[in-house]
Amino acid sequence: MTWLVLLPYLAVVTALGVRHSAVFKSIHQANLECQRYLGGGGANNETCGSRCEQLVLRGWSDETGLVCDSYQRYFRPTCDDTDYKNRTRSCIASGWSTAGDVCDRADVSARCCREQYGFLERRSPKILRMPEVLVTSSLRQCARILGVAEGELTLYWGVWFQFPEKARRLLRCLVLRQGIFADDHGLDVDGAYFQYGDNSIGMEEFGESFGRCANRVLAKQYKDRSRSVARTMFQCIPRNVSFTIDSDDLLPTKLHPLKCMKVFKSKCQVGCSSETIAELCHDLALQVSKNSLNEVLQNLEVNEEGMLLPSITPSGLLPKVIDECVTTRLNDCLEDCSQHGIQVICSPP
Repeated sequence: MTWLVLLPYLAVVTALGVRHSAVFKSIHQANLECQRYLGGGGANNETCGSRCEQLVLRGWSDETGLVCDSYQRYFRPTCDDTDYKNRTRSCIASGWSTAGDVCDRADVSARCCREQYGFLERRSPKILRMPEVLVTSSLRQCARILGVAEGELTLYWGVWFQFPEKARRLLRCLVLRQGIFADDHGLDVDGAYFQYGDNSIGMEEFGESFGRCANRVLAKQYKDRSRSVARTMFQCIPRNVSFTIDSDDLLPTKLHPLKCMKVFKSKCQVGCSSETIAELCHDLALQVSKNSLNEVLQNLEVNEEGMLLPSITPSGLLPKVIDECVTTRLNDCLEDCSQHGIQVICSPP
Protein backbone atom coordinates (compact mmCIF):
# COMPACT_ATOMS: atom_id res chain seq x y z
CA MET A 1 0.00 0.00 0.00
CA THR A 2 2.97 2.30 -0.50
CA TRP A 3 1.11 4.19 -3.21
CA LEU A 4 -1.24 5.64 -0.57
CA VAL A 5 1.74 7.29 1.09
CA LEU A 6 2.79 8.78 -2.23
CA LEU A 7 -0.58 10.33 -3.04
CA PRO A 8 -0.16 13.52 -0.96
CA TYR A 9 3.29 14.04 -2.45
CA LEU A 10 1.99 13.50 -5.98
CA ALA A 11 -0.88 15.87 -5.31
CA VAL A 12 1.57 18.56 -4.22
CA VAL A 13 3.77 18.00 -7.26
CA THR A 14 0.74 18.13 -9.55
CA ALA A 15 -0.63 21.26 -7.92
CA LEU A 16 2.71 23.03 -8.03
CA GLY A 17 3.41 21.85 -11.55
CA VAL A 18 0.66 24.04 -12.98
CA ARG A 19 2.20 27.13 -11.40
CA HIS A 20 4.81 27.42 -14.19
CA SER A 21 7.66 29.67 -12.98
CA ALA A 22 6.30 30.11 -9.46
CA VAL A 23 8.61 28.97 -6.66
CA PHE A 24 7.26 27.21 -3.57
CA LYS A 25 9.40 26.34 -0.55
CA SER A 26 8.90 25.00 2.94
CA ILE A 27 11.06 25.72 5.98
CA HIS A 28 12.32 22.13 5.72
CA GLN A 29 13.44 22.74 2.12
CA ALA A 30 15.04 26.05 3.07
CA ASN A 31 16.92 24.37 5.91
CA LEU A 32 18.28 21.66 3.61
CA GLU A 33 19.26 24.30 1.07
CA CYS A 34 21.14 26.28 3.71
CA GLN A 35 22.95 23.15 4.89
CA ARG A 36 24.38 22.83 1.39
CA TYR A 37 25.26 26.52 1.18
CA LEU A 38 26.84 26.66 4.63
CA GLY A 39 28.74 23.41 4.54
CA GLY A 40 26.39 21.16 6.49
CA GLY A 41 25.89 23.32 9.55
CA GLY A 42 22.16 23.77 9.05
CA ALA A 43 20.07 26.55 10.55
CA ASN A 44 22.07 27.36 13.68
CA ASN A 45 23.69 30.54 14.90
CA GLU A 46 27.28 29.29 14.49
CA THR A 47 26.82 29.19 10.72
CA CYS A 48 24.35 32.10 10.52
CA GLY A 49 21.83 29.48 9.44
CA SER A 50 18.69 31.27 10.66
CA ARG A 51 19.53 34.28 8.52
CA CYS A 52 20.14 32.00 5.52
CA GLU A 53 16.83 30.21 6.08
CA GLN A 54 14.89 33.47 6.28
CA LEU A 55 16.68 34.91 3.24
CA VAL A 56 15.82 31.83 1.18
CA LEU A 57 12.18 32.22 2.22
CA ARG A 58 12.24 35.99 1.40
CA GLY A 59 11.61 36.61 5.11
CA TRP A 60 14.66 38.62 6.14
CA SER A 61 16.30 41.98 5.46
CA ASP A 62 19.60 42.96 7.06
CA GLU A 63 18.37 46.55 7.14
CA THR A 64 14.90 46.06 8.65
CA GLY A 65 15.02 42.57 10.11
CA LEU A 66 12.25 39.99 9.95
CA VAL A 67 9.73 40.34 7.11
CA CYS A 68 6.91 39.17 9.32
CA ASP A 69 4.22 38.13 6.85
CA SER A 70 6.68 36.26 4.64
CA TYR A 71 8.21 34.19 7.46
CA GLN A 72 5.43 33.91 10.02
CA ARG A 73 2.99 32.31 7.56
CA TYR A 74 4.94 29.08 8.14
CA PHE A 75 3.57 29.04 11.70
CA ARG A 76 -0.03 28.22 12.65
CA PRO A 77 -1.36 29.84 15.85
CA THR A 78 -3.87 27.93 17.95
CA CYS A 79 -7.50 28.96 17.55
CA ASP A 80 -7.88 30.36 21.07
CA ASP A 81 -4.59 32.29 21.09
CA THR A 82 -5.26 35.99 20.48
CA ASP A 83 -1.98 37.39 21.77
CA TYR A 84 0.58 35.49 19.68
CA LYS A 85 1.57 38.51 17.57
CA ASN A 86 2.20 40.74 20.59
CA ARG A 87 4.19 38.01 22.35
CA THR A 88 6.31 37.44 19.26
CA ARG A 89 7.01 41.15 18.81
CA SER A 90 7.93 41.54 22.49
CA CYS A 91 10.20 38.50 22.34
CA ILE A 92 12.01 39.83 19.27
CA ALA A 93 12.38 43.33 20.74
CA SER A 94 13.76 41.93 23.99
CA GLY A 95 16.16 39.58 22.22
CA TRP A 96 17.39 42.21 19.80
CA SER A 97 18.30 44.54 22.68
CA THR A 98 21.19 42.21 23.56
CA ALA A 99 21.83 40.67 20.13
CA GLY A 100 25.07 41.31 18.30
CA ASP A 101 25.27 41.08 14.51
CA VAL A 102 22.63 40.26 11.90
CA CYS A 103 23.11 36.54 12.49
CA ASP A 104 22.20 36.99 16.16
CA ARG A 105 19.14 39.06 15.28
CA ALA A 106 17.95 36.53 12.69
CA ASP A 107 18.42 33.71 15.21
CA VAL A 108 16.39 35.63 17.82
CA SER A 109 13.60 36.23 15.29
CA ALA A 110 13.43 32.55 14.31
CA ARG A 111 13.46 31.40 17.95
CA CYS A 112 10.71 33.85 18.95
CA CYS A 113 8.49 32.72 16.08
CA ARG A 114 8.97 29.08 17.08
CA GLU A 115 8.32 29.74 20.77
CA GLN A 116 5.58 32.38 20.62
CA TYR A 117 3.82 32.54 17.25
CA GLY A 118 2.43 29.05 16.78
CA PHE A 119 2.95 25.54 15.48
CA LEU A 120 5.73 25.27 12.89
CA GLU A 121 4.53 23.65 9.66
CA ARG A 122 7.97 22.53 8.53
CA ARG A 123 6.96 20.75 5.34
CA SER A 124 4.21 23.07 4.12
CA PRO A 125 5.44 24.89 0.97
CA LYS A 126 4.46 28.53 0.42
CA ILE A 127 4.72 30.63 -2.71
CA LEU A 128 7.73 32.96 -2.78
CA ARG A 129 8.07 36.37 -4.36
CA MET A 130 9.47 36.02 -7.87
CA PRO A 131 12.77 37.93 -8.28
CA GLU A 132 12.76 40.78 -10.77
CA VAL A 133 15.10 39.00 -13.17
CA LEU A 134 12.72 36.01 -13.30
CA VAL A 135 9.71 38.30 -13.85
CA THR A 136 11.53 39.82 -16.82
CA SER A 137 12.44 36.39 -18.16
CA SER A 138 8.87 35.10 -17.71
CA LEU A 139 7.38 38.14 -19.43
CA ARG A 140 9.70 37.78 -22.40
CA GLN A 141 8.93 34.07 -22.62
CA CYS A 142 5.21 34.90 -22.63
CA ALA A 143 5.92 37.38 -25.42
CA ARG A 144 7.58 34.65 -27.48
CA ILE A 145 4.69 32.25 -26.83
CA LEU A 146 2.09 34.84 -27.89
CA GLY A 147 4.11 36.10 -30.85
CA VAL A 148 4.68 39.57 -29.40
CA ALA A 149 7.55 41.38 -31.11
CA GLU A 150 10.03 43.50 -29.15
CA GLY A 151 8.47 46.71 -30.47
CA GLU A 152 5.03 45.56 -29.37
CA LEU A 153 6.31 44.57 -25.93
CA THR A 154 7.76 48.04 -25.41
CA LEU A 155 4.48 49.60 -26.50
CA TYR A 156 2.42 47.37 -24.21
CA TRP A 157 4.68 48.29 -21.31
CA GLY A 158 3.92 51.91 -22.12
CA VAL A 159 0.18 51.41 -21.67
CA TRP A 160 0.55 49.16 -18.61
CA PHE A 161 -0.77 46.11 -20.51
CA GLN A 162 -4.29 47.55 -20.55
CA PHE A 163 -4.74 47.50 -24.34
CA PRO A 164 -4.93 46.03 -26.91
CA GLU A 165 -6.24 42.52 -26.26
CA LYS A 166 -2.82 41.05 -27.03
CA ALA A 167 -1.29 43.15 -24.24
CA ARG A 168 -3.88 41.93 -21.75
CA ARG A 169 -3.23 38.33 -22.80
CA LEU A 170 0.45 38.98 -22.18
CA LEU A 171 -0.23 40.19 -18.64
CA ARG A 172 -2.50 37.21 -18.01
CA CYS A 173 0.29 34.89 -19.18
CA LEU A 174 2.70 36.56 -16.76
CA VAL A 175 0.47 36.21 -13.69
CA LEU A 176 -0.18 32.59 -14.68
CA ARG A 177 3.57 31.99 -14.67
CA GLN A 178 3.89 33.82 -11.36
CA GLY A 179 1.41 31.37 -9.87
CA ILE A 180 -1.01 34.08 -8.74
CA PHE A 181 -3.77 33.44 -11.27
CA ALA A 182 -5.77 30.46 -12.49
CA ASP A 183 -8.75 30.49 -14.85
CA ASP A 184 -10.87 28.43 -12.48
CA HIS A 185 -10.05 30.42 -9.31
CA GLY A 186 -9.11 33.90 -10.51
CA LEU A 187 -6.35 35.94 -8.86
CA ASP A 188 -4.88 34.50 -5.67
CA VAL A 189 -4.84 37.14 -2.93
CA ASP A 190 -1.97 35.60 -0.94
CA GLY A 191 0.14 35.16 -4.06
CA ALA A 192 -0.60 38.72 -5.20
CA TYR A 193 0.41 40.06 -1.79
CA PHE A 194 3.76 38.29 -1.69
CA GLN A 195 4.51 39.30 -5.28
CA TYR A 196 3.30 42.90 -5.19
CA GLY A 197 2.82 43.85 -1.54
CA ASP A 198 5.36 45.51 0.70
CA ASN A 199 5.98 46.10 4.40
CA SER A 200 3.87 49.28 4.47
CA ILE A 201 0.64 47.26 4.42
CA GLY A 202 -0.17 44.05 6.24
CA MET A 203 -1.39 40.90 4.56
CA GLU A 204 -4.84 41.11 6.17
CA GLU A 205 -5.37 44.73 5.11
CA PHE A 206 -4.09 43.95 1.61
CA GLY A 207 -6.46 41.00 1.32
CA GLU A 208 -9.50 43.00 2.39
CA SER A 209 -8.75 45.90 0.04
CA PHE A 210 -7.79 43.65 -2.86
CA GLY A 211 -10.81 41.40 -2.37
CA ARG A 212 -13.33 44.26 -2.34
CA CYS A 213 -11.79 45.83 -5.43
CA ALA A 214 -11.53 42.52 -7.32
CA ASN A 215 -15.20 41.78 -6.61
CA ARG A 216 -16.17 45.17 -8.04
CA VAL A 217 -14.15 44.45 -11.18
CA LEU A 218 -15.75 41.00 -11.41
CA ALA A 219 -19.21 42.57 -11.15
CA LYS A 220 -18.55 44.43 -14.40
CA GLN A 221 -18.70 41.02 -16.14
CA TYR A 222 -16.03 41.65 -18.74
CA LYS A 223 -16.41 39.36 -21.73
CA ASP A 224 -12.86 38.02 -21.66
CA ARG A 225 -10.72 36.89 -18.74
CA SER A 226 -7.68 38.81 -19.91
CA ARG A 227 -9.50 42.13 -19.60
CA SER A 228 -10.71 41.22 -16.11
CA VAL A 229 -7.17 40.25 -15.06
CA ALA A 230 -5.67 43.44 -16.51
CA ARG A 231 -8.22 45.69 -14.82
CA THR A 232 -7.83 43.89 -11.49
CA MET A 233 -4.05 44.15 -11.55
CA PHE A 234 -4.20 47.81 -12.61
CA GLN A 235 -6.82 48.97 -10.14
CA CYS A 236 -6.64 46.67 -7.13
CA ILE A 237 -3.01 46.37 -6.02
CA PRO A 238 -3.13 48.58 -2.88
CA ARG A 239 0.42 49.88 -2.76
CA ASN A 240 2.22 53.03 -3.75
CA VAL A 241 5.08 51.65 -5.82
CA SER A 242 4.48 48.80 -8.21
CA PHE A 243 6.83 45.97 -9.08
CA THR A 244 9.34 47.09 -11.69
CA ILE A 245 10.98 45.48 -14.69
CA ASP A 246 14.17 46.96 -16.12
CA SER A 247 13.54 50.05 -13.94
CA ASP A 248 10.10 50.59 -15.53
CA ASP A 249 6.83 50.12 -13.68
CA LEU A 250 5.10 46.89 -14.64
CA LEU A 251 1.97 48.52 -13.28
CA PRO A 252 1.74 52.25 -12.59
CA THR A 253 1.98 53.99 -9.28
CA LYS A 254 -1.40 54.75 -7.80
CA LEU A 255 -2.53 57.70 -9.87
CA HIS A 256 -5.42 60.03 -9.19
CA PRO A 257 -8.08 59.24 -11.84
CA LEU A 258 -7.63 62.63 -13.55
CA LYS A 259 -3.85 62.21 -13.62
CA CYS A 260 -4.28 58.65 -14.86
CA MET A 261 -6.52 59.82 -17.70
CA LYS A 262 -4.05 62.51 -18.72
CA VAL A 263 -1.12 60.09 -18.73
CA PHE A 264 -3.09 57.34 -20.45
CA LYS A 265 -4.35 59.71 -23.14
CA SER A 266 -0.80 60.69 -24.03
CA LYS A 267 0.20 57.02 -24.20
CA CYS A 268 -2.82 56.28 -26.40
CA GLN A 269 -1.87 59.06 -28.78
CA VAL A 270 1.45 57.34 -29.33
CA GLY A 271 0.10 53.78 -29.38
CA CYS A 272 -2.73 54.59 -31.79
CA SER A 273 -0.82 56.84 -34.16
CA SER A 274 -0.44 55.90 -37.82
CA GLU A 275 3.33 55.69 -37.31
CA THR A 276 3.04 53.16 -34.47
CA ILE A 277 0.44 51.03 -36.25
CA ALA A 278 2.57 51.05 -39.40
CA GLU A 279 5.57 49.97 -37.32
CA LEU A 280 3.61 47.02 -35.89
CA CYS A 281 1.75 45.90 -39.02
CA HIS A 282 4.09 46.44 -41.96
CA ASP A 283 5.71 43.43 -43.60
CA LEU A 284 8.52 43.79 -46.11
CA ALA A 285 8.01 40.17 -47.21
CA LEU A 286 4.59 41.27 -48.49
CA GLN A 287 6.15 44.35 -50.09
CA VAL A 288 4.47 46.71 -47.65
CA SER A 289 7.01 48.99 -46.01
CA LYS A 290 6.49 51.00 -42.87
CA ASN A 291 6.47 54.26 -44.82
CA SER A 292 4.00 53.08 -47.46
CA LEU A 293 1.63 51.71 -44.82
CA ASN A 294 1.90 54.94 -42.85
CA GLU A 295 0.86 56.88 -45.96
CA VAL A 296 -2.23 54.69 -46.34
CA LEU A 297 -3.16 55.16 -42.69
CA GLN A 298 -2.74 58.91 -42.85
CA ASN A 299 -5.47 59.00 -45.51
CA LEU A 300 -8.01 57.38 -43.20
CA GLU A 301 -10.80 59.46 -41.73
CA VAL A 302 -10.84 60.27 -38.04
CA ASN A 303 -13.70 60.59 -35.58
CA GLU A 304 -14.48 63.60 -33.39
CA GLU A 305 -11.83 62.50 -30.88
CA GLY A 306 -9.15 62.30 -33.56
CA MET A 307 -9.12 58.48 -33.63
CA LEU A 308 -8.44 56.74 -36.94
CA LEU A 309 -11.48 54.87 -38.27
CA PRO A 310 -10.99 51.34 -39.65
CA SER A 311 -14.28 51.08 -41.53
CA ILE A 312 -13.08 52.95 -44.59
CA THR A 313 -9.78 51.12 -45.21
CA PRO A 314 -9.52 50.97 -49.03
CA SER A 315 -10.68 47.49 -50.01
CA GLY A 316 -7.98 45.40 -51.66
CA LEU A 317 -5.30 48.02 -51.11
CA LEU A 318 -3.53 45.99 -48.42
CA PRO A 319 -2.74 42.27 -48.17
CA LYS A 320 -5.27 40.45 -46.00
CA VAL A 321 -2.91 39.75 -43.09
CA ILE A 322 -1.85 43.40 -42.90
CA ASP A 323 -5.41 44.65 -43.29
CA GLU A 324 -6.46 42.39 -40.39
CA CYS A 325 -3.57 43.67 -38.26
CA VAL A 326 -4.49 47.29 -38.96
CA THR A 327 -8.21 46.74 -38.42
CA THR A 328 -7.66 44.91 -35.12
CA ARG A 329 -5.34 47.62 -33.90
CA LEU A 330 -7.71 50.44 -34.84
CA ASN A 331 -10.69 48.71 -33.23
CA ASP A 332 -8.71 48.19 -30.03
CA CYS A 333 -7.81 51.88 -30.01
CA LEU A 334 -11.42 52.93 -30.54
CA GLU A 335 -12.55 50.74 -27.65
CA ASP A 336 -9.83 51.43 -25.09
CA CYS A 337 -8.44 54.84 -26.04
CA SER A 338 -11.66 56.74 -26.55
CA GLN A 339 -12.62 59.19 -23.82
CA HIS A 340 -15.06 56.63 -22.43
CA GLY A 341 -12.52 53.80 -22.66
CA ILE A 342 -9.88 55.77 -20.76
CA GLN A 343 -12.44 56.71 -18.10
CA VAL A 344 -13.28 53.04 -17.62
CA ILE A 345 -9.62 52.11 -17.23
CA CYS A 346 -8.72 54.96 -14.88
CA SER A 347 -11.85 55.21 -12.75
CA PRO A 348 -11.89 53.30 -9.45
CA PRO A 349 -13.91 50.08 -9.82
